[in-house]
Amino acid sequence: MSRSQKDILAGKPISQALAAEENFFRTHSVYAPLASRLGTPYLCRTLNMIIVKHIKQCLPIIRSKITSMLYQKEKELRSMQVCQDGEQTEQQLVLNIIAKYAASYAEFLEGRFVKDTDTELKGGSRLNYIFYENYTQAISNIDPFDALTDDDIKTAIRNASSLRPNLFVPEVAFEVLSKQQINRLESPSLQCVQLIYEELRRVVIEIEMHELSRFQNLRKKIVEVMNGLLTRQLGPTNTMVRNLI
Repeated sequence: MSRSQKDILAGKPISQALAAEENFFRTHSVYAPLASRLGTPYLCRTLNMIIVKHIKQCLPIIRSKITSMLYQKEKELRSMQVCQDGEQTEQQLVLNIIAKYAASYAEFLEGRFVKDTDTELKGGSRLNYIFYENYTQAISNIDPFDALTDDDIKTAIRNASSLRPNLFVPEVAFEVLSKQQINRLESPSLQCVQLIYEELRRVVIEIEMHELSRFQNLRKKIVEVMNGLLTRQLGPTNTMVRNLI
């Protein structure tokens, strides 16, 4: 028996309610033989015993899980430690990360990586595809005699011969007509350069390293520097292609 709402409103103390409850069970004709196992105090002791028993059963499992988690976290903490036991300074750590990034970039270009190789071409294989599929097809589709009529050839020969009739085709005429057709290679060549440039930029972004996942600012800076380097080389590369043509 606990305090009723009426007892609570009347301000009846808990001690009096417990005493009244004990007296009720002890003097009741039916409950008197069981009075020692009835009432709020007995309920509290029983619940306490159940809780203690449950804790004793679960404690070894909890302790085992805590030990396992503690070991894993300590191992993770050691791997995340920036400078371990004074073996390297922060500057050395940054240089090592940059060197590892450069090695990963080279692996992408040389094909020494296996992640997602069954889904799409990446890195060096993609560059090879651009050179030997896209670019080769674009050049092969160019007809060397397209936009070059017999009248154009005759006119070029006559202009090169001028007042002097020649038995053979003048070299100057051949050179003029050849340069005119060779210039048509410039557009697909520059397009090939652009595709290579975009693929190299994609490799910069797709390189994944555990160290860079911890140092996001360093990752952003490396990507920024790499993209800047590729962008600076794009102009000279286009110029070289034009000069070669």
